[in-house]
Parts: sequence; C-alpha cells; structure tokens
Amino acid sequence: MSGLQGKIIITTCAEEKADKINILLNSKGATAINFPLIKIREAFEQKQNIENQLANIAAINWLIFSSTNGVKYFFYWIEKLQLQFNPDKFKFAVIGNATKSVLLNHNIEPHFVGSGKDSTEFANELLEFIDTPDQQILAPTGNLAMQSIEQVIGSKHKFNKLIVYHTSEAHSINHKLSEMINNFEYDLVLFLSPSAVRSFAKSVSNKTNLQEIKSVPIGITTRQALIDYGTSPVLTPSAPNIETMINELEQYYIQNTN
Repeated sequence: MSGLQGKIIITTCAEEKADKINILLNSKGATAINFPLIKIREAFEQKQNIENQLANIAAINWLIFSSTNGVKYFFYWIEKLQLQFNPDKFKFAVIGNATKSVLLNHNIEPHFVGSGKDSTEFANELLEFIDTPDQQILAPTGNLAMQSIEQVIGSKHKFNKLIVYHTSEAHSINHKLSEMINNFEYDLVLFLSPSAVRSFAKSVSNKTNLQEIKSVPIGITTRQALIDYGTSPVLTPSAPNIETMINELEQYYIQNTN
C-alpha cells in the first residue's frame, strides 16, 4: 500500500501545475485539493520590450531558463510575434530536469543542465561551465524571478533579463481554505514557489497560525520563504521537481507510520 493512501493534500500552485500533481497523488491513493493562489499569464504589458529584445536575438550567445514557464512563454512569444528562430545559433542552459523536459518538447537539447537546488547554485555552476569570456546572455523569466542568477552571471557576462510571463498572487481571504487549515482537515500543504507561500499567507484568515502549517516546499528557496513565516516544513525534496517531491513524501510516510 502506498504511504500516501488516504492522505488529504492541498496544492497552492497554478492550475496547469496542479493537474500534474493531482494525477501523481491520485495514483498513490491520496486526495488532492487545489486552491490556486497564484495565476500565471503571458506578460502582455511587456510586449514592446519583448519584441525589441527578440528582434536583436542574433547577438545572444546563451539562452538560460530557470523555470518551465520561462521556456513555455519564450516560445509563446516567438510564435505570437511570428519571429524566425533557429536554435542552432544558440547555446541553452536549464536549471533542472523538469525545465529540460519542456525544452526537449521543442526538439532542443540543452548544452547545460544545472544540478543545483536553487538559482544561486545553478548560476555558479553555469558560470564555471561557460569557458568563453564576455558572453551575451538572455534569460526569459517572470516578473517575480529571483535576482541571484543575474547577480552571479552578470559579474562576468552581459546579462539580459527578459520578462515573458507574469505571476500574480491572491490578495483576498479564501474562507474554505482557512476553514480546512484551522480545523486540521488536511495532511499537508504543497508549495512550488516563494510566491505561492506569500499568497497563502495573504489568503488565510488572521486566525490561522502559520507556524502550525504542515508543509512541504519543492526546494530550498521556497523552504526559506516558509521559514520566514515561522513555518517548519515537514521535508524538503532532494531535487526540486514534482516527481521527487511526491516520491520522497511517500517514503516519508512509510518510514514514519507506526
């Protein structure tokens, strides 16, 4: 029997991510309940800047992606703006296997796949990997992206950040979510990003004790966001991807069930 059998697990991510998590959890006998506390969309307010930067993309040496959404919305804009794009002209770097998989869907094999658990480690690994000085870097990303990659890579190369998608957080109380949390009608809350943690804190009532939340973050950056709110996560996966999170969560319950 799966260690997740009968567990009630709350997800807080955008709908598109929740679908994948729900399938994995349901296959292991868990009940997944999604409260999407963040929304992700194309950065339409950045259209002119995106068009300007992509029009001059021939000058770029490296395209680096720190999220699956970075890949998704980069190609969204390439198609929407009807731009010619020859991947053979560039080198590609991605932060992990999940982002690599999305890039492979576009028939592009990345030149570098970071093994780091967070963006700073990824940036330092990539900095050591790039052996040609003064490279032109383009990083398609979101409006809430961490600055660490830019700071590290930008210390030795020309770094260009391109906001291709927009993440917005919930700003109103979700009473159903608050009731489930306050009545302990769940086993765990899963968080895939620091923005989801912040949105969660804004969405539950002021009667909710955040320090008592039973949580699992996808990686150490999200873990730190939980710690900043006084929450001690149950565990942090050894690799920042959904499959590892679910598998290690299952093992956690197997090992901790009397």
